[in-house]
Amino acid sequence: MKKRKDSFFGLHFDMHATEKTLHIGRNFRYDLFRKLLKEVKPDYIQCDAKGHPGIVSYPSEFGASAPEQDKDVLAILRELTQEYDVALYTHYSGVFDSAAVKLHPEWAIVDEKGETSDKFISVFSGYADEKLIPQLKEIAGKYKANGAWVDGECWGCKIDYSDNAKNAFYKKFGRFPDFKKDKKLYIDFCRQGFIEYLKRYENEVRKEHPDFEMTSNWFASSYSPNMDKIPCDFLSGDLTWIDPIENGARFDLKFFLENGMPWDAMSWAFTWFTEDNCNQMQYPKSAIQLMQEASYVISLGGGYQLYFRQSPECGLQDASVITVSKKVAEFCREREEFCRGKKPEKEVAMIFSAKKYYDEIGDVMFTARENYIEEFRYLNNLVMDSGFSTLYETAEKGGELTDYSSVVITDSAMYSDEETSRFLAYAEQGGNLIVSGSNACARIVQRLGLSACIEKGKAFYLKCGETTVKLISDITLFSPEDFDKIEKAFFRREDFFSGEGDGFPVFALKKVGRGIVRFIPFSLGLCYNNRTPSILRDFFSEVVGVSPVVKANSHLVDTVLSYDEKSRFIHLINNGGKHCNCVPKIYDEITPLCNLKISVKSEKKPCKIISEPSGKEIPFVYENGRAEVTLGKLEIYDILRMVY
Repeated sequence: MKKRKDSFFGLHFDMHATEKTLHIGRNFRYDLFRKLLKEVKPDYIQCDAKGHPGIVSYPSEFGASAPEQDKDVLAILRELTQEYDVALYTHYSGVFDSAAVKLHPEWAIVDEKGETSDKFISVFSGYADEKLIPQLKEIAGKYKANGAWVDGECWGCKIDYSDNAKNAFYKKFGRFPDFKKDKKLYIDFCRQGFIEYLKRYENEVRKEHPDFEMTSNWFASSYSPNMDKIPCDFLSGDLTWIDPIENGARFDLKFFLENGMPWDAMSWAFTWFTEDNCNQMQYPKSAIQLMQEASYVISLGGGYQLYFRQSPECGLQDASVITVSKKVAEFCREREEFCRGKKPEKEVAMIFSAKKYYDEIGDVMFTARENYIEEFRYLNNLVMDSGFSTLYETAEKGGELTDYSSVVITDSAMYSDEETSRFLAYAEQGGNLIVSGSNACARIVQRLGLSACIEKGKAFYLKCGETTVKLISDITLFSPEDFDKIEKAFFRREDFFSGEGDGFPVFALKKVGRGIVRFIPFSLGLCYNNRTPSILRDFFSEVVGVSPVVKANSHLVDTVLSYDEKSRFIHLINNGGKHCNCVPKIYDEITPLCNLKISVKSEKKPCKIISEPSGKEIPFVYENGRAEVTLGKLEIYDILRMVY
């Protein structure tokens, strides 16, 4: 059976059993599951073991099992997956465990008001040693499962004021915390406590079962940016069921990529909504919609999995699970050899500040979507919408920048002197450094020995081409004469024509060494937001100073660049459809992009360009360092393989 690092396509099932979940396995469909394994050929299956209610869906020796289990479904699935040489992982909810805190209220977190949670576990309690670790060992030993996908973890963590946490603080610091004076120290202590909890349970399970692979859902992503050594065997997360492409696939996955570990991402194969917080209505997604989500995952080199709800009685909800899974699996498998194991080509680096992230979210452990993380997400989308391929570099990790054609510094005033020096050294050596946002601009301008001040919440007008737009943002004000080139904005629209008003630089360029620093002194990302105004995309394209590696005659083409020792891969994804919506949409049609003209920057002329996965060689013209092709149609996701 494949290890997770060698896996590419999987299926995930969970049921989140409760005390009212009866007759588990009564009508288990052996025929459907065999057909699923035979026709879809997944590398692994993830099945239910324990969901957020904390009720275990197999007969556990360690309690909290569902009351009526007609068959041991976990044992059945282990037998079936072994028959087809498919790895078996389990879905197991970690710090989100309602049953555990009901039975052991002393295990629960306590909030600042002294109220005990009815859902969430204290990582400083006996929960890991008395329930989680024994059950994971049971799954690994008795059932011979290959691993566990531990859910409800970083995003389920809360600041913990329980006696367990306070006693752990005392053990570490020799005193009990003063929550007012020690606020930041205490929050950092709680965050580190979660990481130590991860290390503890994973290491304890590995002592007896060294081949049992574990991950903690969304660890080391934007949910929980991590500077520590990652204890997991692989990284994984489920794309949000609301706007999974703009809010997840275009955004979060590159945090995984940065860590250099095996990783995968999961699509919900359904979406839901509730009218009264009780009656959930679930709608299955089409194969086409899931293929589009999969494209963003596999183009970056990650593995992909589909999530279906597990029927307690039957296992599979219906035969459509097989039909949809087979179509999506075939779509992914056709592209696997051009995606898996390829190295990312560096074009634009987006600099992320973990210090700024944690400073801004304050009293929250992880996962808060405050202004900084949203600025970062929207700015990444804007750069991608402008035709560039992006990767992330977390400032505190000190990654190498010289291979990037452009580096974008996002809006943080918390870059250290060492980090700031590294950014400026990149520019001095010939790099194209783009600084966006009032805080970042003030930080870099002042580091250059120039004066700058920030004004909060200013309304102003930006002009691009013939169009003006009103924006509201914090802005950095600095002296125009200190820069080699500026573009002005005005506080009144009329001042563009009268020339009488006091404008300010909305863009400024400064030559530094052999390179350039470009300043955009307002929150470009927050102004762009989910509405994606084309004027801001056009403004960025004008001031960025370089052309994208890949030029297309449609802004709906997303590009990812990768390579191996034989070829270069230009991944082209159709970003059309109804995915960018706060109301979850179901769609089964994506309008193809027709007569698509693609121009790729290339230092030398390719021997040939092949469209994959069709294998069709495409005629091209090579002029002025660019190879140009025309694609008759881009349905969802194709790859140009350039052979030199």
